Order: sequence, then C-alpha cells, then structure tokens
Amino acid sequence: MAEITRDFAATTFVVQDGKTLLLWHEKLKAWLPPGGHMEPHELPELAAVREVREETGLDVRLLGDRHTIGEVPVLIEPVCTLLETIEPGHQHIDFIYF
Repeated sequence: MAEITRDFAATTFVVQDGKTLLLWHEKLKAWLPPGGHMEPHELPELAAVREVREETGLDVRLLGDRHTIGEVPVLIEPVCTLLETIEPGHQHIDFIYF
C-alpha cells in the first residue's frame, strides 16, 4: 500500500450582502474561496484569517464563538472538515470557515 501524505489547510468563504468572494486559481483553472496550507503550529482559525488577508488584503472575522470551558480554550468550530485528494498519494485536511 502506497503511503499517503497529508497537509492541513484552512479555507474561508467570505460572504457579504449575499455575495461570496471567489478567486481564480490559475493552476486548477477554477474559482475558489481563499485558503491554503496551515503553517507549522498554527491554529486552524488563525490560518483561515491569515490566508484571506494574504490573498485578498481583507481583514475578516470568522463566524463562530471562541470561549473557554473552565481554563481550556474552545476554538472557533469550522463548518466542516474536508478530506481532499490533491493528487494520488497526497491529501489535504481542510478546515472550512465562513
């Protein structure tokens, strides 16, 4: 069985006034929301905001609630987490935010 490599990624759908921001991905020839690889030791919610800023110049606020249970931080929960096959033997675990 071939080894599968996996990277963590974060994607953010930026929605305002009923419109969704999409960017043209030249390599994939498709319109996609801002997103990309997480940096080592980066939290998914911070990666989601960083990727939007890097790709669009926009500062966004993710929908969701960051709070604590006792002294333990609860991160903003992604809407879903996708397992995307990028190419044979390589996948992304992609945290999806709005």
